[in-house]
Amino acid sequence: MAIPQSPSEEKLDALFGPPLEIPEASHLVDALTEVSSLGRNPAIARIKQIKKDEWARIYTAYQERINELTGFDVAFSLTRSVDTILLNLIDRALKSADAPDDWHHIMGFFAIGGYGRAEFNPASDLDVILLVKDNATPDWVSKVNAEFQALLWDCGFQVGASLRSLPELEDIIADDYVTATALIENRPLRAADELYYQLAECLQRFRDRYTAPYLTFKVGELLSRRRNDGLSSVFHLEPNLKTGAGCLRDIQFLRIVAFMLFGARTLHALREFETIESEDVLKVFDANAHLLSLRTLQHFNHSHRQDQLLLADQLRCAQQLGYGAQQSLREVEIFMRDLYEKMTMVEELVKLSIGCLHILGHLEGWTPVDEREQPLCDGFRIINGYVYLASEEVLEGADFCMTILKMARLAQQSNLRLSINLQRRLKLFIETQGIISKSDPQATKLFMDLMGDEGRVAPILRDLHGSGFLGAYLPEFGRITCHMQFNAYHHYTVDEHTLIAIEYLDMIARCDEGVPRILQQVNSTIVRHDLLSLGLLMHDVGKYMGRGHVPRGELMMGEVSKRLGLNDADDDVLRFLVREHVTLSDASRQVDISDPQQLDQLARRMGSAGRLDMLYCLTWPDAKAVGPKILTGWQEAILEDCYLAVRQQLEGRLQPLETRRQQIVTILHEERQLELAQATEYLDMLATEYPYQVPDPELAMWHYDLVTDVRKHHKPAVVDVRSFGDMWMIGFSTQDRKSLLADVAAICAGNGLDIQGCRVWSTTDGISLQSILVTGVLPARWKEAEAWTTLFKHLTALGESATDEQRWLDRRRQMILPETPMDSQIDDVEVRLDQSSDECAVLDVRGKDSPGLLAVLCRIIGDAGCQIDLAQVSTMGDQAVDVFYMTVDGQKPAPALMAQIEGKVKQAMRENH
Repeated sequence: MAIPQSPSEEKLDALFGPPLEIPEASHLVDALTEVSSLGRNPAIARIKQIKKDEWARIYTAYQERINELTGFDVAFSLTRSVDTILLNLIDRALKSADAPDDWHHIMGFFAIGGYGRAEFNPASDLDVILLVKDNATPDWVSKVNAEFQALLWDCGFQVGASLRSLPELEDIIADDYVTATALIENRPLRAADELYYQLAECLQRFRDRYTAPYLTFKVGELLSRRRNDGLSSVFHLEPNLKTGAGCLRDIQFLRIVAFMLFGARTLHALREFETIESEDVLKVFDANAHLLSLRTLQHFNHSHRQDQLLLADQLRCAQQLGYGAQQSLREVEIFMRDLYEKMTMVEELVKLSIGCLHILGHLEGWTPVDEREQPLCDGFRIINGYVYLASEEVLEGADFCMTILKMARLAQQSNLRLSINLQRRLKLFIETQGIISKSDPQATKLFMDLMGDEGRVAPILRDLHGSGFLGAYLPEFGRITCHMQFNAYHHYTVDEHTLIAIEYLDMIARCDEGVPRILQQVNSTIVRHDLLSLGLLMHDVGKYMGRGHVPRGELMMGEVSKRLGLNDADDDVLRFLVREHVTLSDASRQVDISDPQQLDQLARRMGSAGRLDMLYCLTWPDAKAVGPKILTGWQEAILEDCYLAVRQQLEGRLQPLETRRQQIVTILHEERQLELAQATEYLDMLATEYPYQVPDPELAMWHYDLVTDVRKHHKPAVVDVRSFGDMWMIGFSTQDRKSLLADVAAICAGNGLDIQGCRVWSTTDGISLQSILVTGVLPARWKEAEAWTTLFKHLTALGESATDEQRWLDRRRQMILPETPMDSQIDDVEVRLDQSSDECAVLDVRGKDSPGLLAVLCRIIGDAGCQIDLAQVSTMGDQAVDVFYMTVDGQKPAPALMAQIEGKVKQAMRENH
């Protein structure tokens, strides 16, 4: 495509390499030649159709040969088609601007960025630069540029085009490193070799002058992107194929390093680093092809740019690429494990390259590397805070496990990390030589010492996992390596989730900022931190076979204890931690801890205060490690309340009901000037358990005001709101009636509020009192008084008549939300009826969530004549986890009635999705 003018091809090739030659798409040439004779508008319409047909042809061909064609093949085909179209548009723009015949001596057209390296995806930006030799730009050049850009936009391309002179461009890239990055990967579309050569010289001068500051910028950009976008881990369940760790941007970073240090635009140049082998580079090529393939599928499947690989996309891509199930693993799990392995390889080379840049002094502002070696132990050395292998012979010793554990323990005690070089060497050794996990008391002591080193367990475990040693020493943990969790609320693979949980456990031990104070206090009383860490490490090992991981994990824990030579008491603690690791978390959301009977059952399940303490210190990091913002301040608070209530029950310190009643009577007497008899009479009108169910006497006083406004001041309904951390608590009171809560839930949904939990009480004279905890789907809206005024108006109207629930639910479904919840593709419905309580029936509902679901469920319960005394409402990704405590006229509902409700709820949940 380049117009042949080559003053010095040898010098050109030595400086920058020959230009990438992409042949025209011959099957498009004739059609585009016909277009040249058409007027502008007919030509644009015809080119858009040609482009659409060509995209469909390429997609069809790819689907037919999806396991034969690589991502490079498809990207190259798309690039070639785009090139052929652009050549036609260039000719049209030149003709429209009356460009002279010798235009190529003055300007040239270059593809840059991803398009420049021939990796064009269906919805990629089209990055093109019009380059002029000098600043004396003729008028016709501007006209060519304007017409060319207009044609690109009109033909449906996402354009990133610009006009620059070479001198101007050289000044720009000296300050604008983003432009420099795109320009490095340039390719001539229509340009004289002379201009290509001058651009190469410009980039060579850039290399000579700015290698250190530019590479420092690129490393900082990479680290900042991961920090700000939450993409620091390879093991996100829904990775971003472009910007995620180990993805396409990281491979681009490796190309930049190769060019800036070695003057080559090929990853093979990275072999100049002593730590990177040819096999490593080939694996990165393979990863790049796979990522390009997936990104192309994403763009085709969505008909627009979609770089995040959502759960639904993973199912579709796994099917399209022909992945099959293996033993207990689903197709999508095999597909994602393969992807994580490729991304991990890219991530390793990125870390190695950054380390080399650091050591070689190519990063400005980084602490200089002290290359003086210090011995750690036989066969291992320390350089700049990292452990390296000093002698290969140490790996060939009689006891590999003991050698590695000794080294790891010394590294942990000195706050050292295992270098990526050492991790890769250990992984290779384990893969080729194998390692047998066996019972060895000395090894067990070292390992348990490592697990019990409070505040610094996670770093060494992460490094041992990266080396493959942890999964070889504990095969049960090895089975969950890169194992995805196919649900809509976990953000990481099982192994990554576990290691992050260990990091949070370290934070508790260090008393880091953000750790609840009570958690710090509880942790300080625990004696066996090694068992706590090991229990947390193994708590999810049963997930390698899908659902039912808790009982499976407990059984596996027994084998681990036996192999490690732990005594029966230690084994019992570990089994308890694995068996009960979700108990406190579930109880905080689903159990009415104000019910003495349920609280007693929960306490019996814990067995002792010491075990409860360990479980609490395991539950918080486990919940925090699910993903960012999953464990909200409110959820932390109810988890803490649940722990404290069970602790008090175990120690016999739970306040008697009469004491709680007296506290409320006293505050009503002192703050509302009620006679003691009046305050007692008021409490007698509410449920017997009400004093237990109100966590704060101040809230009881608030409730009194709401009820009094209806009872004594004859208001049809009263509404008030209080801020509750990052949520709001709505207090609502009116005359009780059937399905009142369903109406309230519908109005809240229609106004853009999500109910997270609610309590409902009825006085003996028929007044309903509701305490409802809500969040806003658009939180900023609820900072405005007008939003609350509108909501209060709608709720107050319920004191006069029922509302049209369907209208509110339709309104909610039509809302444009800032984020669409991911689709987990899990459509199972679970509806369980618990009749164990003497006072009420408990309905546990789990299934796909949808706007207004709570209102639908409340309507079913209300229409059956039941009253909801307590509703614990949780949303986990796209799954609703709702629990309802129900009575009929203060009594437990009949079994036949509950069976009827159970059936209708199941039907509604199935129809819901």
